[in-house]
Amino acid sequence: MPTTRMGEVITLAPARRAMAAMVAALNAMPVPGEIEVREPIEIPDRDGR
Repeated sequence: MPTTRMGEVITLAPARRAMAAMVAALNAMPVPGEIEVREPIEIPDRDGR
């Protein structure tokens, strides 16, 4: 269980939520009004690898 300490407060949190809970949280998020189109990034091949 991860522990965070800030000043006088110590917060304990479970290391990982259940997959079903994470999917439900994502599905509960609002849909974006617009999706930005990105330019593809060209990554050159490395020599010798």
